[in-house]
Amino acid sequence: MILVGKTTFKTMLLGLGLTAAAASPVLAQKGLDEPFQGAFKDALAGKTVAFVPVAMNFDLTEGWFAGLKKELEPYGVKVVVRDPNWSTNAGAQAVTTLISEKPAVIILHNPDVQTYAKLAQRAENDGIYIIQINMGSSYRSSAFVGANWIEIGERDTEAVANFCKGKSNKIAVVQHSLRAGGNACAPDNLFRTRESSQRCFDCSGLFTLNK
Repeated sequence: MILVGKTTFKTMLLGLGLTAAAASPVLAQKGLDEPFQGAFKDALAGKTVAFVPVAMNFDLTEGWFAGLKKELEPYGVKVVVRDPNWSTNAGAQAVTTLISEKPAVIILHNPDVQTYAKLAQRAENDGIYIIQINMGSSYRSSAFVGANWIEIGERDTEAVANFCKGKSNKIAVVQHSLRAGGNACAPDNLFRTRESSQRCFDCSGLFTLNK
């Protein structure tokens, strides 16, 4: 009697196992439903993303544009570029035109901290998301994607200062455009480094290390 019970129990387990095994391919083929995928894809489909670099004739911006197209176009997003070719006037006109065309997003590669600042604010007031890339402006938009220029300036200054100790004890600072996002905060970086290490700076772009 007990043997029969055990045999019956084993038979039931085997039957359940076979049933689950038979059903598992169906579950595997169907997969789990992700409730956010549909809304995500619907939100992107048919949208336009515009990219305004400083220029399109060098590998950095060409690579960014290629990356945008690779990631967004499979979701039905149209990616367009407006190339000002190093002209701030042409860039400002391109952004102004894009605002009237109302893309979902404008990605700005700012030539300086002022040229696109008011235009970026105007675009966001009109419901267009502004993403600033690599070099920011004086306007803080929806997002900035790029380097932490303040920290870079601090670390670079510390590294050069430590390297020059015991030598001339002087460091010449040569900068590109002072209006560019990467350089606009450079003096602050130098002075912040001075305050943390008691180094002495002058106003000519040359600072002297305390002996």
